[in-house]
Amino acid sequence: MFNVQQFTDAGGPLANGRLYTYTYGTTTLKTAYTDAAGSVPHTYTSDGLGGQYIALNSRGELPAPLYLTTGSYDIALKRADGSSVWTRRADPGADASALFLPLTGGTISGALSVTGTATLAAVSSSSVTTSGTLSVGGATTVAGLTAGSASVTDLTSAGKVIIATSGSPYFQSQDNFGGGHTYVWGSGGSNFASGTFGIVDSTAAATRWSIDSSGHMAPGADNTQNCGTAAKRWAVVYAGTGAINTSDARVKTPVQTLTNAEVCAAVALSREIGTFRFLDAVAAKGDRARLHIGMTVQRAVEIMTAHGLDAQQYGFICYDQWDADTVQTGPDTFETHGTPGDRWGFRVDELLLFIARGFDARLAALEAKA
Repeated sequence: MFNVQQFTDAGGPLANGRLYTYTYGTTTLKTAYTDAAGSVPHTYTSDGLGGQYIALNSRGELPAPLYLTTGSYDIALKRADGSSVWTRRADPGADASALFLPLTGGTISGALSVTGTATLAAVSSSSVTTSGTLSVGGATTVAGLTAGSASVTDLTSAGKVIIATSGSPYFQSQDNFGGGHTYVWGSGGSNFASGTFGIVDSTAAATRWSIDSSGHMAPGADNTQNCGTAAKRWAVVYAGTGAINTSDARVKTPVQTLTNAEVCAAVALSREIGTFRFLDAVAAKGDRARLHIGMTVQRAVEIMTAHGLDAQQYGFICYDQWDADTVQTGPDTFETHGTPGDRWGFRVDELLLFIARGFDARLAALEAKA
């Protein structure tokens, strides 16, 4: 049973549109009915070209519910001038519900495919339940959605889905190719703390990140997630104050005094500090590229090694390697993105503290001579 308002591509009602009901694979009329018993046929109008259609009213609505009899149909929707909007197959009792979303209640148990622009207004929990596949190839707007009103098992969108709602909306997606994890993103409800928006990996029963009502963003768990990767770095971080790093004695081993070799290496590192320019900035700006202060990690490693120290045992020396990203695009298909690479880096705060110990040793030596 169908009785739904149809729309133009511009979003207005398909006024005086035409609905043709054919025997599947032909343009031969196959009668549709206004009642479940199939005793009252719809009124058909001749199009003057040998075809007959059910006329939509000025609001783009059928004059009565549409019931189909046994056997497959081709349902064709046309504009008032006879130009085609779409043609779809309907098999009563199987996937007939794939054609229309019921306006006043019903269940979609087959596949609903929207390839143009669809507007679903005032959807409530009593009107729509989807247990099949919703495929959206255009732009779909769902307005007036109430909390807990719609459940979509599978959602594939080549366009966009806009949902305007009050209550506690959330969306669910499933990774069917990789780890098979299900992700939920949204706010409120049982998945999220009150007043927060975030992403939950419901398969792993883990929150990945959240934003509270004051706009504060937090990871899903303490000290478990990174911001950026070695291969995909943030360009600039603007902040009102500096980063706060854990320095609590309860989470550290006792602090050990630097060895003589470490102090000597720290003194040598201080002498390497100078100016430099980044090569990409030079390529883009030439002599206008700005000067930066520091040293290279490779030179720091050389100095540490010369003093008998294993540079990579120290947290201020960082080295990362990465492979190209492999993305699974289907059950047996993959795509490669990016290129493998590696990069050296500093934890500058720890490097400067190491060098500061060298300064202290030099000052102590000077004071001893005074």
